Amino acid sequence: MSHPEPNLPRRPSQTPRSSRSRRPGPRAVIYGSFSLFAVLFALLTFQLSASAGSASTALQRSSVATGKAASAEAAETTAAEAEEAAEAVAEEEIEPVVTSSS
Repeated sequence: MSHPEPNLPRRPSQTPRSSRSRRPGPRAVIYGSFSLFAVLFALLTFQLSASAGSASTALQRSSVATGKAASAEAAETTAAEAEEAAEAVAEEEIEPVVTSSS
């Protein structure tokens, strides 16, 4: 009263070739990695340039909205600050640097 065993392969070498999964070759891994890098690099570069463009556009819009008077005032303030900084540097005493020679 023994039941006949089903006709199943017992060793991996006996399995049909189509059902066995294979590892990708080294070229496929290298090409796939390079392709993924290139796509991600292009995407991130595009996003970075798009965000920089929108920031400069927003800055230009705000300067146009405030008018030329605000930009002239900012230029005068910057020039005055530069003069003050130059005077402060000219008034400071610079201590000599002492180096030892052996």
